[in-house]
Amino acid sequence: MSSLADRNNAGLDQALTAMTDLADTVSEVAQRTTAVSGLTRQSLDLAHGGVKRAELAGEGMEEIMKSFVATSKAISAMSNQMDEIGGIVGVISSIDPALQRRQTCLH
Repeated sequence: MSSLADRNNAGLDQALTAMTDLADTVSEVAQRTTAVSGLTRQSLDLAHGGVKRAELAGEGMEEIMKSFVATSKAISAMSNQMDEIGGIVGVISSIDPALQRRQTCLH
C-alpha cells in the first residue's frame, strides 16, 4: 500500500508542478499582454498626434497659398500702375523740352 500511496503522491506532485508552471505561464502572458496594451495606447496617441500635426500643416499651407495669391494680385496691380506711370513719363518726355522747362520751371 505504501507503494500505491507513493505513486499517488508522485502523481499529485507532478500535477501540482504542472499547475504551478501553467499559472506562472498565464501570469507571464498577462504581464506581456498588459505591456503590449500600453505600447498600443502609446502608438495610438502618437498616431493621433501625427494626424493632428498633419492637419495643422495642411491648414498652414492653405494660409500660405492664400497669402501667395493675394501677393500675386498686389504685384500684378503694381505692375499695371507702373505701366500707366511709364506711359505718363513717355508723354511728358515727348513734350517739347523748351515747353517742358517753362512748365516745370526747370532752367
